[in-house]
Amino acid sequence: MTATIFIGLALLAAVPLVALLHLADRSPSRF
Repeated sequence: MTATIFIGLALLAAVPLVALLHLADRSPSRF
């Protein structure tokens, strides 16, 4: 049970991290 809850929390935490990575890739600081 604890493993499934941990995986669920990890997936929920990965969503905003991926969004932040996409925003960082589109940031004008790279150009």
